[in-house]
Amino acid sequence: MLVGVVAVVGLVGIVVAVWPDDGVSDSEILSATLLSETRLALAVGSCNATSIDVDTVESDVEVVITLRSHDDAATEDCADGTTVTLAEPLGDRTLVDGAADRALVCEQAPGARFVECLPGPEVADR
Repeated sequence: MLVGVVAVVGLVGIVVAVWPDDGVSDSEILSATLLSETRLALAVGSCNATSIDVDTVESDVEVVITLRSHDDAATEDCADGTTVTLAEPLGDRTLVDGAADRALVCEQAPGARFVECLPGPEVADR
């Protein structure tokens, strides 16, 4: 896949550089499970990922988790998992999928052991 083309015109002529897709893409959070006050297990929508980079930004009102997957066409799966440890308990802060710019709605079903979070509304003006 062609990602970019650069043309440089100089006294000698034209130089064109083409580089391929680097195989890294944003990945959405399919669900999150709060395993403890600070530990999240994430189900990730990342087809053919060999590894996942996690960027977490915490504030007093929200936790934004952005996932980037490194793709390898040799694998066939389209769901992966990773865990995240927060610096502070999630508490009442909003959990946000930075790749999808979408809040996750978290709730604990009656009798359930863990809090489950699923994609909710898009986040407006953060």
